[in-house]
Amino acid sequence: MRTEPKLISARNYAAQAEAGLRKWARAPANYKNRDFDVFFAELAAGIIKNAVHFAIPDNGEIFDDDLKGLVGRQVRLPFQAITVEYFVDDQKSQHCEAAPTYSPRRLVLAFETEKNEVRDIQNQMGCAGTVDIFANFPDDRFTQFIVLNEIDGVWVPCPMSWIMPITWDYSPGGTVQLVTEPLVKFESKQYFSGTPIPVLPGLFNLMCEMRGFDQAFRESLHDIGGEVRAVLELCEALACSNVKIDTIQHENKKANAKRAKNGKIPIYATKTLSIVVPATAQRTASQQGDRNSPRQHLRRGHVRRLQDDRQIWVNACAVGSSGLGRIDKSYNVFSA
Repeated sequence: MRTEPKLISARNYAAQAEAGLRKWARAPANYKNRDFDVFFAELAAGIIKNAVHFAIPDNGEIFDDDLKGLVGRQVRLPFQAITVEYFVDDQKSQHCEAAPTYSPRRLVLAFETEKNEVRDIQNQMGCAGTVDIFANFPDDRFTQFIVLNEIDGVWVPCPMSWIMPITWDYSPGGTVQLVTEPLVKFESKQYFSGTPIPVLPGLFNLMCEMRGFDQAFRESLHDIGGEVRAVLELCEALACSNVKIDTIQHENKKANAKRAKNGKIPIYATKTLSIVVPATAQRTASQQGDRNSPRQHLRRGHVRRLQDDRQIWVNACAVGSSGLGRIDKSYNVFSA
């Protein structure tokens, strides 16, 4: 079983996935509607190149609160387009009929769009549908999620994407909802309004011919729920007044130009979450295990909504004294 360190680091999945998409688009293949797939793969690669890149903890886990900090609120991305990268432990990878292969490295591309922009892309791809997929949603603005997995050294795009209105928890009759299966520490399923849209229609049709529609559909949507949840938890964290964006990997354009001449992929700037905590020591009531450690460390947190409607990342997730050292399990810590 492959493992990677718990400390958040810039793993450069975005550049790897971008290069993988372009390589996939150039690879010789002959199946119906491949031209549509190549069009969107190159389009997605271009969006990744210009996106703002984030790294989050392993397994995409940030909070334990089932997105309570976002309930009843519209969700906007921190930038027009972002990528979110994380590593999935083998024991957290949900092996089943819909996902028989272990894909440890995950990248989700999320970008804000409007329904007219989605329709324009569908028209350019020649696969616009006759049904108005946006008729049941309250917003004209959406977030589109595209998932890429690394399997045995090859980055593979998911043929299905998810379109979510910014009112993410809207669920009247007739609205399609995506369900993400609970991970080990989640007790309830989470639902996201939206609709699935094939972004690689040729590949999806090929999967349907080989495995049947139901199986192809299950495989295409299996991981998207987890990826949507990871992005929403990032947005939930950034809505907290004591969380800020921190750059953990800067881009060196001169070095990247040299890498390009040598046929290497660039190293992109990568950001993560930084939590501002009081400088005074904080301890929990429990004295078990590493909770009694004098060094400051973090556990998965939750959001507290204050009376003035501000939200904060509960500081109880920071334990110990920052003056005595720090165990960086998940996030950067700064003393206020």
